[in-house]
Amino acid sequence: NCALAQVMEAFHIAKPRFGDNVVIQGAGGLGVNATAVAADMGANKVIVIDGQPARLELAKRCGATHTIDIREFPTPQSRIERVMELTDGIGADIAIELVGFPAAVEEGVQMVRMRGTYLEVGHISPNSMASLDVQKLVSNQLRFNAIQHYDPWIIPNSIDFLLRTQHKYPLTKMISH
Repeated sequence: NCALAQVMEAFHIAKPRFGDNVVIQGAGGLGVNATAVAADMGANKVIVIDGQPARLELAKRCGATHTIDIREFPTPQSRIERVMELTDGIGADIAIELVGFPAAVEEGVQMVRMRGTYLEVGHISPNSMASLDVQKLVSNQLRFNAIQHYDPWIIPNSIDFLLRTQHKYPLTKMISH
């Protein structure tokens, strides 16, 4: 429940609207759950970034409209440019970091449109220092939210989501033998 509950808490804070473009950094357990939630909430484009083909394929099956393979786009700049291309030069309405690498935060902030929202969920380890372009945060009026846990009422909502979408998104495929 932790992965789904955390991303539901994050999206509760960000409040994605129908037609929003969402970038998801990472297609692990958190990222695939975030993909399904964003798609189910009506996101126009759900763009998932990862470097493992099996994870990217599962993300597609869970609602990703586009994937960015970091092996094909090996630099932060190439990934930022690809997000801008996919969002018609505007950037993401919401980007969510679910990787746990400080450099992903630096990169992800550059993918967000003016007055967009950046959600930081992945960093719980010590020494996770990132350099942020504070001028970009201020001049583009970005909303930056950090999420580590979730309110208890999120758990029944998560269960309802799983029951309602169990035949739509193969979320159980994240768990191997």
